[in-house]
Amino acid sequence: MMKQFACILTVFSVFAIALSTANGAVQSGLVKAERVNVRTQPNILSEVVSQVNTGDNVQVLETIIHDKPIPGNPREWYRIGIPEAAVLWVAGDYVDPTGQTVTASRLNVRAGPSESYTVVARLNRGDKVERIKESGGWISIKP
Repeated sequence: MMKQFACILTVFSVFAIALSTANGAVQSGLVKAERVNVRTQPNILSEVVSQVNTGDNVQVLETIIHDKPIPGNPREWYRIGIPEAAVLWVAGDYVDPTGQTVTASRLNVRAGPSESYTVVARLNRGDKVERIKESGGWISIKP
């Protein structure tokens, strides 16, 4: 399932990461600050799905630069692969409890246990999920 979450838009400020490039193609990052929020959008007001800490390695998928950032927002952000510690949620009605597979043709993965949270990824029918806990008809799953 981790492969499906590689496209999730998770971002954090440039001051918190050091980049290195292997063979000019893949970028990895080393986090340089404690408790850096991983967010659903490149905006300090968007939902936090996880945190990364000093020394954590992350896969950097894209650099996002805002020409005119909103006051209080950093100008530069990174889109990264979803950290293992991220808390993600799906509607429990669309997961087969026996096989732990998605029964809907497409299932939104959200930053929290309700439809008011941001969609951070999508799953397809037959995709397997690993259940962590349940709350009010929603299932927290591993990335």
